[in-house]
Amino acid sequence: ILFTNGDNDTFPLWYVQEVEGFRTDVRVCNLSLLNADWYINQMRRKVYDSEALPISLSWDQYKSGTRDVVYFVEQDNIKDYLDLPILFNIMHTNPNKFKLKTGGEEYDFFPSKKFRIPVDSALVVDNGTVPLHLAGRIEPVEWKVNTYGIQKNHLILFDILAHNQWNRPVYFSTTTGDAAYIGLEGYFTQEGMAYRLLPVRAIPPDDQIADVNTDVMFNNMMNKLNLDLGDPDVFIGEDSYRSSMNMRNNFGRLAQALIREGKKDSAILICDRAIEQMPDEVISYDFFLVPIADAYYAAGAEEKAIAITERLLLYIEQNLSYYFSFGGDKVSEMDRYKQQYMAFLQEVLKLVEKHQQKDLNDRAKAIFDEYYQKYVCLLYT
Repeated sequence: ILFTNGDNDTFPLWYVQEVEGFRTDVRVCNLSLLNADWYINQMRRKVYDSEALPISLSWDQYKSGTRDVVYFVEQDNIKDYLDLPILFNIMHTNPNKFKLKTGGEEYDFFPSKKFRIPVDSALVVDNGTVPLHLAGRIEPVEWKVNTYGIQKNHLILFDILAHNQWNRPVYFSTTTGDAAYIGLEGYFTQEGMAYRLLPVRAIPPDDQIADVNTDVMFNNMMNKLNLDLGDPDVFIGEDSYRSSMNMRNNFGRLAQALIREGKKDSAILICDRAIEQMPDEVISYDFFLVPIADAYYAAGAEEKAIAITERLLLYIEQNLSYYFSFGGDKVSEMDRYKQQYMAFLQEVLKLVEKHQQKDLNDRAKAIFDEYYQKYVCLLYT
């Protein structure tokens, strides 16, 4: 079960299933559409090799105008997390239990913002949901939703999670955004362009969400992903460029995770793959090359790391020169770009200081000092 959110991360998947016949066992479920009763109906039916989603609510319980929003009205006597299967059992057996009448209106509510998905430890190990090396960390998924309530799409998501019982793998596209995850990211593991929901609390060592399953993600990024962007005649529009940032971030994050696990050769291979898939000639090097350069340095591929660092410094210097060239009314308009590239330069400075690259460090400092002085002068003139 793969949850997506927008058009751009859904329609290509529908294409490869409907036209190419690829992975028709995967149920792509668009959270944006899941607010519509007709779409929920579709999710309740088998499609190709994908069984119906385990949605327990009936048509009368989710039709348009019914449970469009379920509010959270926290009760003082409820201290623990609410089991989702028990919650939905109450909705079926005593539907008025979660009805609130006020001001002549009736509202649907849940008596807590804290929820639990129970887990059978033996089952999730036997069916391969949880890798053996994580078996000791299995626990129920417990999380809090920090909103006033949930719309129908997340109510149906809750229903699916309550009744899936860890029988089918559950994934979220990495591009859906935090709002779509409703707090579940504390149990995400990244395997590529998707996060897998596991009954294992994530302990990310970086500032990003989710753990990284390096074995699965390496295979996906190295052997299955083909962006086909090596042709300089291919036009890269704004949408494609934004996608490339996500891709480079994923390559860099995987490389960093491999370094932490002592897999330096694999880290070099994945960095090489990132450069091959998104060459500078087609998509200019940017901020997301810093983790890749860092991984190269850490893995002992200093020559490759230096080449990237030199290119980044040239790129930053050219952009700073351009944005500082504006005068008059344009000065204030360019301010955010100046700050952006100064911050970018600071990250490169940290990189070369960390890996004791004196010549590059001196050059980066010289660029920074030059444009910092210009920036200060502009503030006071």
